[in-house]
Amino acid sequence: MPVDFLILKRLTYFVLLLIGPFFAVSCGQQRSIEAVCGVWTAEDSLDDVLYKHILQLDAMEGGKLAVSTKATYLRATMWFDTVSFSGDSVYFWSNHPKVKDTFEGKLEGDAIVGEFERNGQSRRMTFRRFNLQAHRPQTPTRPFPYVEEEVRFANRDSSVVFAGTFTYPEGGGRYPTVLIISGSGPQDRDGDMFLHDPYLVIADYLTRHGIAVLRLDDRNVGETVEAPGADVDFVDDALCAIEFLRGHGRVAKNRMGIIGHSQGGLIAMDAAVAVPDLAAVVTLGSPISVTGPDFFVKHIATFFRDMSHSSKEKAVGLITEIFLTIRDAPSKWAAADLILEKVKHWLQRNRDDEEALAALGLTRENVGDEKAIEKMLKETFERYFTRDRYYILSYDPDAIFPSISCPVLAVYGGHDNRISFPEEKERLDSLIGRWPVELEPKCFARVNHFLQTSNGKSDTEVFELDETVSPEIMELLKRWLTEQLHAD
Repeated sequence: MPVDFLILKRLTYFVLLLIGPFFAVSCGQQRSIEAVCGVWTAEDSLDDVLYKHILQLDAMEGGKLAVSTKATYLRATMWFDTVSFSGDSVYFWSNHPKVKDTFEGKLEGDAIVGEFERNGQSRRMTFRRFNLQAHRPQTPTRPFPYVEEEVRFANRDSSVVFAGTFTYPEGGGRYPTVLIISGSGPQDRDGDMFLHDPYLVIADYLTRHGIAVLRLDDRNVGETVEAPGADVDFVDDALCAIEFLRGHGRVAKNRMGIIGHSQGGLIAMDAAVAVPDLAAVVTLGSPISVTGPDFFVKHIATFFRDMSHSSKEKAVGLITEIFLTIRDAPSKWAAADLILEKVKHWLQRNRDDEEALAALGLTRENVGDEKAIEKMLKETFERYFTRDRYYILSYDPDAIFPSISCPVLAVYGGHDNRISFPEEKERLDSLIGRWPVELEPKCFARVNHFLQTSNGKSDTEVFELDETVSPEIMELLKRWLTEQLHAD
């Protein structure tokens, strides 16, 4: 019977770990667990993209270590969930049956040098210690000159219990208050992103200037718990948070606002319609001027820029139909059936346009191959039937702007690779012309989608930047919210 080499390797390493401490002690080489705790980074490349792997090692009870992994190029993320450390030897692996990533190395001063193995291919790699305090100077540290309260509350049917942090100035009385709504994807209350904590930084800055702030862990992130099969309604989640704040003894109920980042800005606009006495909304890097399908189509069309006009029109036309069908269908399965028919008709009309076919991941040879078509559709559904993207598909500014009664500050970055401010500004001007919305758009020329002053539009730069949030943005938030919420 063939032996699984990976299992044998792990077993061998486990045995070495059992006897390692005795050998290490006798040689005087045993290291404390603190020697490897902290953040480590390693340079790598994939698809001609230079990026960094990020490992965070934390001490747990019982002398164990916890490992979390990230990469500044998401496609290349290592997958480790287990770590062993003995003497100067470190070993990472995953217990998931489909993940074969491993790293075996040795601690050499402020470096861990060893072999990274994926899918049977191994290469030398060096992780170097990352000085978090030096490279994240805006991250605040305790003690804080304000009250930091851990809070919990349930949604309407108690299928989700949200956990978060509510910060407010010391002393009695009620304070102007804002809720921070995160962008797409699972995020914790601090907005942790490549070791940056933008929501923590913003909350700290505003609270120091007299504005209370509530920030929350997303569903099934951190300490927020969601029951299996729970319905998802991001707007109602925000409304439940507003209701919680209304009942808090330190909140001035008539001086409340919402700050939403990226998708969170769309949710903030939606929530403002349901809360007519809301005092202010701030959107940060949010495409509030465009419908969800149009936003996705524009984004995807950027990958077709080198195509001929005719082929590009055909591909974009089908993609638009797919998005509209996903948005309007009564269920996922109904959408799948409708889209399959639309794709078949499109292929009959365009089976000889190889350029348009290639844009959809097809060739002339597999036009009649239902498996190839189903694969393309499956990938589309997996990508756009996520909770976040399905919500974005439902967004329609013409259904929202007529009912917004509070002032809106819309902040953008000139280095945002998801939103073109000139195009957004043109659409906003049109919306403001049609509806009586008090909206102030503001663009910072060198700011990226993640609110940092940056050198370009690449997401791989986010980790390398020491700045977490542009000081200009924070100053604008403080000044504008102080005015709208009548803060002292």
